Amino acid sequence: SPTILIGADPAFGIGNRNYLTKLSGFSLVKCDTGGNPLPVQTLSGSAIELRPIVAAGEVVHTTKITDVFVDGFSYGLSIDDCTLVELNNVWFCEFSQAIRLGYNVDIVKIQNCMFGSEQFGSTYRNSAVGIQTGWNAGFNTPGASNCISISNTWFMKIGLAFLANDTNDRNVVFDSSYFEDCRQYYKAVSTASRTYYVAFDSCNFSHPTTNDSTDAKIQFSSANTIHSLRIQDCSADTGATSNALVEIATN
Repeated sequence: SPTILIGADPAFGIGNRNYLTKLSGFSLVKCDTGGNPLPVQTLSGSAIELRPIVAAGEVVHTTKITDVFVDGFSYGLSIDDCTLVELNNVWFCEFSQAIRLGYNVDIVKIQNCMFGSEQFGSTYRNSAVGIQTGWNAGFNTPGASNCISISNTWFMKIGLAFLANDTNDRNVVFDSSYFEDCRQYYKAVSTASRTYYVAFDSCNFSHPTTNDSTDAKIQFSSANTIHSLRIQDCSADTGATSNALVEIATN
């Protein structure tokens, strides 16, 4: 069970809604049974979940999370069957997957947030994923995530900023965001026919060669897809990655 679970009250039945819940001004740090923070890179549990509680059809809308620190959880924030979720000034430090997006997740605004930490030094968290689609909360089949806006946000020393799983993800936009020492910025893993629309506007790719691999920084695993990719007014503060910036299909 998550530390914090937000859902519509199941007593009101299917079709009930949860509106205007706000979480603000606290830290969630995963601890052992004695109340001591877990050792570095020892991850466990789920911090916050927005989802149905009993059955599909219990929907969460207009949740706002501000000024929150989350550390030591495998999963920071998990969202299923939600609309109009806003994060502002949220820091996910140590994690496996900071944000998981599931079924029918539309209009998510992530701004002034941080994924990872400059304190990691040269010990990168290359198994860590900042934002990932295709989460299955057990109530609905994972579906499309639409209108995901990530602005003025820092991805730091992690393996992958955004992982698009086997779903159709439309209108994922990174605006004025900063990718530092990240192995990959975006990866769509499906080899089936899927639709992906992604944009990088006015972003900065910092130290793209420091934590590099043989994979492209932006990677689509299949050519059997509809891609719309925009990279506009972006910059890098050091030399280009030694591999491709963009790869469509493994060939």
